[in-house]
Amino acid sequence: MFDLLETSENAAEIILIQNAVAAASNRIREVEQRANPLLYRLDSVEGDKKIDFIRPLSRIGGKKALQAVSSYIGSDNSRIQTAAVYTLAQWQDPSALDELLRLCINTEDRKIFYLAFQGYVRIIQESDLMPCEKFKRLEQTFSLSVTENEKKLLVSTLAGIKTMDALRKTAEYMQEPELADQAARVAVTIAFPQPGEEFGLIGMETYSILKTALKYFNNPVEIESIESYLKKLLDDQNFVPLFNGRDLTEWKGLVEDPNSRRAMSPDELQKTQQEADKVMRAHWSVQNGILVFDGQGESLCTAKDYRDFELLVDWKIEAGGDSGIYLRGSPQVQIWDPAQWPEGSGGLYNNQIHPNKPLQKADNPIGEWNTFRIIMTGEKVTVYLNGVLVVENVTMENYWERDKPIYPTGQIELQAHNSPLYFRNIYIREIDSMVQDNKGERK
Repeated sequence: MFDLLETSENAAEIILIQNAVAAASNRIREVEQRANPLLYRLDSVEGDKKIDFIRPLSRIGGKKALQAVSSYIGSDNSRIQTAAVYTLAQWQDPSALDELLRLCINTEDRKIFYLAFQGYVRIIQESDLMPCEKFKRLEQTFSLSVTENEKKLLVSTLAGIKTMDALRKTAEYMQEPELADQAARVAVTIAFPQPGEEFGLIGMETYSILKTALKYFNNPVEIESIESYLKKLLDDQNFVPLFNGRDLTEWKGLVEDPNSRRAMSPDELQKTQQEADKVMRAHWSVQNGILVFDGQGESLCTAKDYRDFELLVDWKIEAGGDSGIYLRGSPQVQIWDPAQWPEGSGGLYNNQIHPNKPLQKADNPIGEWNTFRIIMTGEKVTVYLNGVLVVENVTMENYWERDKPIYPTGQIELQAHNSPLYFRNIYIREIDSMVQDNKGERK
């Protein structure tokens, strides 16, 4: 067969002989000896004919074969060099990963890079490595892949790694317009449970990422499936709805500021609250499951006061819109049109000493829904906007009494600011008795 392989010039015939050589070699019982006959003959073959002997080595494998193929990567003959890279890229087990990664890091030839990169990703995808090891291997190429095709290949490979690290990375790719649709589908694949299981990935980080992914789906069946899993995640994390989607139950009108309310007698407060509720009903309504403000009147307030909590709320504004979420009756997690305020929404706007701007702009375009995840524990506030961290553990100052810390309890308010507003999917969990990490996840 070696004689035939060395003398044949017919491409189809060469492939058949290579298949036969690989099959015969793999019948040798000792794995590390399988490549020996081919390697011995390879040493005596001249010129481009070496290519026909190199290529079957990917299906034979072993340390000696890997070393031999790697040695030809430095060949002065560009055709032999390319054949060696191609053979490494076709390797059947993870033993070639280190050499392929070295190639990806060191080559300046983008064709060689992409050939090695494809092989590297394919081997990881098809291997029996543990999911965490797959991600660790894949992670080493994130900074190397720069073209759209390279990134798309990484995203598709992440689909087979059902870990939080893989989901977080996929969420990053959702922020790139050319990758967003694919990344959204991959995020759902990663997070969803395996057949026969109730849960896949859980927690509020998973919820936020899936909520962001949802906007890229149009199929009603797929949307229903994702929304159903989001509801399961909320139930698992002990969230309860603040808005029932039908009426203004659990909400009330705004009565002045916290100090003024405390100064009122019970009878005076009750009477003033009744008047405020009339104003509320005149300007706040529920339309098709959405909480709608007509642009006039006052803020909408929770009937109950809260101490430490995690709040989820979808919101939407129109061009030039302005609003915010008051925490414990104090302003505010800012909502506004980024066309007019380029820093974007989510900052603690009324802070004077501590940071008051978001870490980055994460608003969706005007007219589209946005999602806040707000975590308040003690004086500290963390805000995610559309799954992106925009405020991290920042002290919220007391707007009403600057010399005092934020009130320990208070109502949550949806701020009225002379522009139409839309809210939906408002959920809360009280976290006083839960042990928190710095991201608000349950331990």
